[in-house]
Amino acid sequence: MNSETIKSITEEFLAAMGFEVAVEIFPQNECVEIRVVSQEADKLIGSGGRTLEDVRHILRALFRAQLQEKTFFTLDVNGYIRRKEELLRDLARVMAERVRRSKRALTLKPMSARERRVVHLELAGLPDIITESIGMEPERRLVVRPYP
Repeated sequence: MNSETIKSITEEFLAAMGFEVAVEIFPQNECVEIRVVSQEADKLIGSGGRTLEDVRHILRALFRAQLQEKTFFTLDVNGYIRRKEELLRDLARVMAERVRRSKRALTLKPMSARERRVVHLELAGLPDIITESIGMEPERRLVVRPYP
């Protein structure tokens, strides 16, 4: 995995889209964290992070084509993903507590696979709570329920 190549591809792609950005690369085991800083973060992130998700998919294809290997990476713009994941972990803990008190399952709003994964992982270590994804994309939801 070549961090400089990943950085270069990311910078060139975002520049071609018309964004002025600063890109930092942080290799972590088998994954690369790509942090982008931009004055136009709202345009790059898009409504609900949809544009950022699209950019991530295109970068994945570019990396695969140019590096000839599968590249695992995270992409964050101005800390948006980090903050969103923190909010999801907080939500997960609040939902778990509500389920404990009510002893009834709660269903969360539709989420992307990445968002559901954050909640699943946050609650995975709780012996009295289980989580399950239900439904079909794009309406796939997460259910938090008491362990039987």
